[in-house]
Amino acid sequence: MKINECFPFKEYKKGQKEIIDELQTNLYTKKYFILENPPGSGKSAIAYSWGTALYHNKHSAYLSGRLTGEEFRIYNSQKGPKVLILTANKNLQMQYSRDFKIPTIWSSKDYDCAFFEKEADVHYNGPFCLLDACPKYDKCEYLKAKYIFNDSNIGVTNYHYYLTYSHLTPIFLICDEAHNIEKILEDINSFELDFNSMQRLIEQIKKVIPHPIKKIGFPLAIRKLMEKVYSHKEEDLDKIIISELLNVIPIIQKQIEALNEVKDAIKITKINKKKKNNNNNDKEVLVDDYKNSLKNKIMRLIIRLENITKKIGQIHDVAREEKIIVSKKDSSFSIKPIINLKNTKSKLKSQIIEKILFMSATIGKEFIETMNIPEDKTIYLRGGNNIPKENRKFYFIPKYKFVYQNKDHAIEMATKCIDNILDKVICNGKLQKKGIIHSVSYANAEYILKNSKYSNFLIIPNTQQLRNIRETMQDDIILVSPIMLEGLDLPYDLSRFQIFIKVPFLNLQDRWTKTKAELYPKWYLRSAAISIVQGSGRSIRHEDDSATTFMFDSNFGRLKEFLPEWFKETIITIKK
Repeated sequence: MKINECFPFKEYKKGQKEIIDELQTNLYTKKYFILENPPGSGKSAIAYSWGTALYHNKHSAYLSGRLTGEEFRIYNSQKGPKVLILTANKNLQMQYSRDFKIPTIWSSKDYDCAFFEKEADVHYNGPFCLLDACPKYDKCEYLKAKYIFNDSNIGVTNYHYYLTYSHLTPIFLICDEAHNIEKILEDINSFELDFNSMQRLIEQIKKVIPHPIKKIGFPLAIRKLMEKVYSHKEEDLDKIIISELLNVIPIIQKQIEALNEVKDAIKITKINKKKKNNNNNDKEVLVDDYKNSLKNKIMRLIIRLENITKKIGQIHDVAREEKIIVSKKDSSFSIKPIINLKNTKSKLKSQIIEKILFMSATIGKEFIETMNIPEDKTIYLRGGNNIPKENRKFYFIPKYKFVYQNKDHAIEMATKCIDNILDKVICNGKLQKKGIIHSVSYANAEYILKNSKYSNFLIIPNTQQLRNIRETMQDDIILVSPIMLEGLDLPYDLSRFQIFIKVPFLNLQDRWTKTKAELYPKWYLRSAAISIVQGSGRSIRHEDDSATTFMFDSNFGRLKEFLPEWFKETIITIKK
C-alpha cells in the first residue's frame, strides 16, 4: 500500500502530494525522515498517511510469512500501537485523535475515578485506588482507554507519557513538534526537593509510626542534606549534589520498609456503599472514611518516598553524561540537566524502532547533526508555505525594548499598543474580529487584563478552555496567555490577528537558562525565534485563511538570522 492511498482527505493542500511522493520514494531505503513544513501546511495528515501505509505493509508481510525470524519476533513482542504519534502538548494530541479518529491516552491522573467520581482526588494506581478490589474496576476510564489504545494499530500520546512509561514499544514512531525534544528531555529528567514539604512529610510519618522514624534516621538525613545545600554555593553543588542524594536513598528505603510493615498489619473493613449520613448522602461519607483510613495515609507516604528515590536514580543516570545545574530557592533546590542530544540515550533512539519521522515548522537540516543520526540513513524534506504571504503579514513595529530592567515601562507601553490595535477591531462596543495576545508571562497577562480599556473583551483562558478551544472561541473574546505558542488550531474567524507584546526569551535570571545560554549562545536566540514562528502559525491554518501578526518589542531585530525564509518574506517593518 502506498502513502497516497492512506491520505485521509479528498484533496491535498499545496505541496502535500510532492512531499508524500518523496517520502514514498525513500520509504524502504531510509530509517530517519525529517520534515520541516510551516504551521498549517498539513504535516499531521502527511504523518498519518506515512504511518498507516507502513503499518499496512508490515502487517501484510506478517500475515503472509514474509518477515524474517527476528522481524517476526519483534512484531509479536511489540507492545502498544505499532505506529505511535507523539506530541508536545495536549491540544495537538486531541487534534490528532479528533481529526483522524485514532485512540489516545493520557496520564491516569487525567481520568476521573469511576467509583469515587469527581468527589476525591483518586486516579488509577494512585494512593487511594482500590485496584482490582474496586467495585467498579471493570468501569475504570483509564483502563478502558489504555486497553483501546494498546490494542490499536496507530495511536497518539504525548512525549512525557511515552518516555515515562516503559510498556510502549512502537515499530514506527512519529515525533511531531520535534524541535521540543531537547526541552522535553530536560524537563522530564529534572529533580526538585522542597525542605518544607519534606518536613511536613516527616511529621506525617511520625504520626503513623513515631518510634521507628528516629531509629532509621530519616529526619536527620534530610536535615544534613539541607545544611549541605545551604552551606555551599550553587556552582559547588553542581559537583557534589548527586553523591549527597545517593547517600539518602538507603535511609529512604528503610523508611519505606518500616511503613510497609505497619501498612500490611492494618486490616480495612469492606467498604459499604449503602452507608449514609444524616443528609442521606452516602458518597461523601464513603470518600471521607476511605481517605482518612490509616492504611491509605501510609500508602500515600510510601508513594511519595518511592517517587523521590526514583527521581534521584533518574537524575543520577543523566548526570553521568550531561552537565547538571543546581538552583537554590528559599526552602528548596532543583537540579536540571543541560541535554546534548548527541549523547543522550532515550527511547527515541531505540533500535527496535524501524523508522522515525521527525516533524516541525522549525526543525532545520542541522537536526541530523543535533540528534547524531546517520546522514546516509536520513532523508530531509522542506516544504514551502502554501499560504500567500499577503495573507500572513507580520508587522514589526518597534515601540519599546522589553527587558527585565525596563519591564514596568514596557508592559505599560505594550498595553497602549494593544489598545491601539483593538481600536480598529472593536466598533460601537462590538468585537468585529477575534484574536489572541501572546503575553509571555501570566503577570503580563494579568496587567493587560487590568489596565486595557477593552478588558471586558479579554480573558486569560484556563487549561480546559484551551483544550476545548473551538468551543471557547464561539464567544466574542480575545485570548491573553503565555501558553498559546504551540498546539492551538484557530482557523478563519476564530482568530484574525495575533499580538506579541515581547520576544519570548527564556528568563536569564534563571541559573540554568543563563548557563545554557553562555554555553550555546545561538540556542538562546534560536529558541525565541522558534517560539515566534510557532506562535504566528496559530491563526493561519489553510491556504485561503488569513491573519495579521504584530510585534512591538525591538528585540525582535536580533532574531532574523534564525527565521526561515518563508517567514522572513512576510515581515513588514514600520519605524515611527
